[in-house]
Amino acid sequence: MVGLNAVTSDGSDTDGNKPRVLLAEDNTINQKVAHLMLDKMGYRVDVVSNGHEALDAVAQNDYVAILMDVQMPEMDGLEATRRIRAEDSPARNPQVPIIALTAHALDQDRQRSLDAGMDDHVSKPIDSEIIAKILARHIGRLVPVISQVAETPAKESHVMENLEDDISAVHIVPIVRV
Repeated sequence: MVGLNAVTSDGSDTDGNKPRVLLAEDNTINQKVAHLMLDKMGYRVDVVSNGHEALDAVAQNDYVAILMDVQMPEMDGLEATRRIRAEDSPARNPQVPIIALTAHALDQDRQRSLDAGMDDHVSKPIDSEIIAKILARHIGRLVPVISQVAETPAKESHVMENLEDDISAVHIVPIVRV
């Protein structure tokens, strides 16, 4: 985890770094894709794999937003959100916008996320345009939308190669939207 940094009104660190976002996601492929997407949008991304790590991160750092997977091991995103929003929260900013990331797209799933204290709900697979719009709505920072994750292959080729290695080790299940 990265050390403490003060955050200015635009969400960037006082030393001029990019606005900082926390990504809480246990799936390594999803971590890599979301990290690359957020980085291309101009965010500095810290990645954690469960709710306990998310609580540690928000206790140590200021974030402009959190993208929180709902289903993670050890502590899920709903419980982590409840603890961030609690009166005795360890978070430096208990009101930080929290966006649910989930494979569940039903209205009742969205309501469960909102009831836990999340500010918004995004169904996986995540889309860069949707994420950019949701982040802009909650933190007021517009970013250029990316048409593809790997627009500059020279810079991200190592990330995409690792991603391809990870993907080849798992079974790909097609996603059908109805």
